[in-house]
Order: sequence, then C-alpha cells, then structure tokens
Amino acid sequence: MSQSRFLMLVALLISLLMQPVQAESPEILPGTGRLVLEGPLDEFMVAGIDRFALNAIAAARKDRETNWPVDFTSLETFNKTVALARGIQTADRCR
Repeated sequence: MSQSRFLMLVALLISLLMQPVQAESPEILPGTGRLVLEGPLDEFMVAGIDRFALNAIAAARKDRETNWPVDFTSLETFNKTVALARGIQTADRCR
C-alpha cells in the first residue's frame, strides 16, 4: 500500500471518528411520558427543595406540640416540663 493511500485511509478513519454520534431516543414506557419542565432545571430543583423544607418545618412544629408538652403557668413549671422533655434530671426527680 502506498503512503498516500495509507494517509487517505487514516484521514477517512479520523473523519469518521470525529463525527458526533447520534443516539436514538429511548422508548417511552407505557403509562409514562417525557419530562417537560418550564424554566431551568436548577430553579425547579430549588423550588422542590424549598417546598420539602417548609413542609418538614411545619410538621416539626406539630410534632413538637405533641411530643414536647410545655406548661406555661409559671417559670418553675415551664423549666420542669422542658427538662422532662429533654431528659434532664431535675432536683425534684432525683429525691
């Protein structure tokens, strides 16, 4: 094989390898559809994270009222109920 023919073959091979590969679109599963978002993906993700965090905060408030009953009738009873909820031993409980 002559050198010019070899170089042409190498150039052809390189040009074929340099072309972008076009992948076929994957099949859509039955009962599903393509994900279509309006706006940038990062904004969509941040909005979802924000909704999740705000719902978790609201749930924590409800759970706190149930799991941490606090008596506000006086400072002493408040401190006792908070200490009980935190699992702190008070002088009254140790006697």
